[in-house]
Amino acid sequence: MIAVSRTVASATELVGWIDRSEVIRINYRHRDGSLEADPVEFDVPPWDTDGDGEHSVASQVAGLEPILARGAVAFAADLDGEPVGAAVVEQQFEDRMAWLAWLHVTSKARRRGVASA
Repeated sequence: MIAVSRTVASATELVGWIDRSEVIRINYRHRDGSLEADPVEFDVPPWDTDGDGEHSVASQVAGLEPILARGAVAFAADLDGEPVGAAVVEQQFEDRMAWLAWLHVTSKARRRGVASA
């Protein structure tokens, strides 16, 4: 069962729960008012735990920390008691509008309704 609740987890913990790896087989692009599918074969690796590039733990944490410091709310998704997803929502992005700043579901829990929950 999927349970979603607010969390006080640190940005490092939120990123650490996620295995972002996947194989992408279709790339969608918007062209002339419609979506077109192009076949591709691309392996997305897990977060880089040592470096500081765009897809590193350090980069994700650096991006999340100021958002959380502004008062954004972090949510954790658990599946059968194990953390499998995280989201960060900035509630006062604009007047009467929130911003889903960050949402990730770990690889093994995808396609099971975690992001929808």
